[in-house]
Amino acid sequence: MTGLARRATAEFIGTAFLVMAVVGSGVMASRLSPDDVGLQLLQNSLATGAALVALIMALQPVSASFNPVVTLVERALGMIDTTTAAGLVAGQILGGLAGTVAANLMFGLDAVSWSTHQRTGVPLWLGKSLPRWACCWSSSAPSGRAVLTAWRSPSAATSRPPIGSPAPPASPTLR
Repeated sequence: MTGLARRATAEFIGTAFLVMAVVGSGVMASRLSPDDVGLQLLQNSLATGAALVALIMALQPVSASFNPVVTLVERALGMIDTTTAAGLVAGQILGGLAGTVAANLMFGLDAVSWSTHQRTGVPLWLGKSLPRWACCWSSSAPSGRAVLTAWRSPSAATSRPPIGSPAPPASPTLR
């Protein structure tokens, strides 16, 4: 297996498991604490941070970005070439899709479903974009970045991962 294929496979596996953790902990939090959005946020962010630490520790020797934005920033900074960036982003996108479907199936949901809750507006987009860009430029520990990003992002307060996965089962407090 070539170096690029090995790295793209690591990105696929890492992103799939990270997305499974994000989506799965969101679904589980909404089921365990249906009336406490703050507790849902805590459960989701701690599970996400723990999963990210484990995945980075396991896959860092090969590749451990798990985020196309990080990969594109690495390309923009000249840290990787265009071919490598394209291969890693493809692995990350496919891994994210596979992880979302797997998490949905693990919790007895449809493999793919469309959210009916519209989320848009300047505050939402600022809350989604600024913390994620801060992660790309931060020098702090990756696990701390994941937890802090989740806590600061408005979408995390509704146990909705920012990666576009189907919504967890509806709860009156989440609408």
